[in-house]
Amino acid sequence: MTIDVEIFAKFIIVLAVINTLITLRAAKKAEADNLWVVAFIAIPLNLFIYPAGWFYTFLWCRRLYKKNLLDKQS
Repeated sequence: MTIDVEIFAKFIIVLAVINTLITLRAAKKAEADNLWVVAFIAIPLNLFIYPAGWFYTFLWCRRLYKKNLLDKQS
């Protein structure tokens, strides 16, 4: 069985983009001071250390949950 590295790399990039967008949306709803800094942290985490990117997204979503902002429409 062979693993095609090109397909694997594309898969990782697509997942990183999706997770970064989710992180940015959560940070925007949580009223982050600077979304550029959030993106600057989220992109490398999602590309190079993927579980850390998940944890970073979890932290922003938890902040939304604590502020009861999950049910508000944006």
